[in-house]
Amino acid sequence: MEKYSTMGSSQVKGLKDSVCQDGYSNFLVGKYFGILKDREKNKNYDKLLESLVCDLLGATEEFDCINLNKLYYKTLSLKYLS
Repeated sequence: MEKYSTMGSSQVKGLKDSVCQDGYSNFLVGKYFGILKDREKNKNYDKLLESLVCDLLGATEEFDCINLNKLYYKTLSLKYLS
């Protein structure tokens, strides 16, 4: 039986699939660039940062990886840099 996780309104095969991993990585990179853009324009990026932390938390639960755990904790520390 295949494991399914919900992202938004669609159901996606578990993140073990390399196509899903690549797409999810691109999604996260886009959010990081959004935070960087908002930071450079002196806008409030707290909501975007919180949503990124939630997405990373879900990703670290789906597949355990040292790099994702480091990324999660470094992203959490961004709250305190402003």
